[in-house]
Amino acid sequence: MILNVIDAHIQKALKEGNAKRAESIRLIKAELLKQYKAGKPEDYTEEKELKTLLKLKAQIEDSIEQYTKANREELAENERFDLSVLSEFLPKEATEEEIVEATNKAIDELGRKPTMSDMKTIMARVKEVFPTANGKIISEILKERAK
Repeated sequence: MILNVIDAHIQKALKEGNAKRAESIRLIKAELLKQYKAGKPEDYTEEKELKTLLKLKAQIEDSIEQYTKANREELAENERFDLSVLSEFLPKEATEEEIVEATNKAIDELGRKPTMSDMKTIMARVKEVFPTANGKIISEILKERAK
């Protein structure tokens, strides 16, 4: 589990004198611990860890977007650093082509012309294959195919 290796990464960063990296890893650890303490410890799985990290990733990406719009580039840069550290703990992301292919396959499996009400089903099927798949790409493909 990811939570088990976080402390080692924090210690390594501190030994290397990289306090900024250690702080970013602590942010990740805090989110994981919050989820761990929110439920029963035996219910805490790697899948839940991944969902927590993906949620954190989405929050950081949103912050970057908001800071950029507000012309707060120094804050956006801090968030980009946190995102780069977080990405080390996430599985390899699928390429856009892989997501497009998986989405089209999921739509084809419906056996009919898709509608926007199929979004949840299509999204779930693609995320089974690529847990870190970008939902915006999936949504755009579905919208295009639903026309």
